[in-house]
Amino acid sequence: MYGHLVEASEPYELVANLIDVAAGGQWSAWRFPMVGKPPRLRPQSPGEKIRQITDRSKAAGIPDVAVPFREMRDRDLRNAISHAEYSMHGEQTRILRPYPRSYGYLDLNVVINRAHAFHQAMRILDSAYRASYKEPETIAIHPDCSPDPDEKAVVMVRE
Repeated sequence: MYGHLVEASEPYELVANLIDVAAGGQWSAWRFPMVGKPPRLRPQSPGEKIRQITDRSKAAGIPDVAVPFREMRDRDLRNAISHAEYSMHGEQTRILRPYPRSYGYLDLNVVINRAHAFHQAMRILDSAYRASYKEPETIAIHPDCSPDPDEKAVVMVRE
């Protein structure tokens, strides 16, 4: 479960887009493109995404945006789980890389619960903001989408 919570791309994409829009940019369907060179293209890691979110949020004047991402991530545990390089013994979850380490039952639950709470908070915030739109909103169109600076768009948000 922890691996899926940390690896899920949607929260990273959503937050990166919100930062860019808040800074005057526009929405992008692919904020974190594949990296590397063919045939070795790969998705960006959570750490790479968090670094970019940190940099973008600082540049936008909202530097604390990345804090929840950093708090839910334990790089060593994520790598061990994602690569099935851990063992369980009693109430201990043991990893060997980058150095031998054991997570007790409560330690492991803290890490997993942080990641789960992060996702729950994202869901609640999304739902609350969508519910706050009672009527259609008229917004300015980004300059890259229309040559007419006076053109407006009507945004309708539905369940």
